[in-house]
Amino acid sequence: MSDLTQEEKEIEKAVLEGKYKPVPKSKWGRYQNAAKETMKKIDRINIRMKADDLEDIKRIADRKGMPYQTLIGSVLHRFAKGDMISIDDAEQVEHFKEKLAV
Repeated sequence: MSDLTQEEKEIEKAVLEGKYKPVPKSKWGRYQNAAKETMKKIDRINIRMKADDLEDIKRIADRKGMPYQTLIGSVLHRFAKGDMISIDDAEQVEHFKEKLAV
């Protein structure tokens, strides 16, 4: 009897069928660096939020196939890096674009 989970069995089957290809050595460094960055120390936080908001986030994360904590961390990271703007800021940008188009 195998100790593999169903998912592991599917991966093993795909590997044996040649559905996966090895990563070329020339790209190893890139992926190693990405793995190291991922494994860097991450600080933990505790936040309070409305239960309805948390349920919505969990539903979205489930649709995306990721843990809800990962989704929250990703959103906060994007916001902190300036990759996201508020709805108010987006509306101001649209308003400015409309004025320029006139």
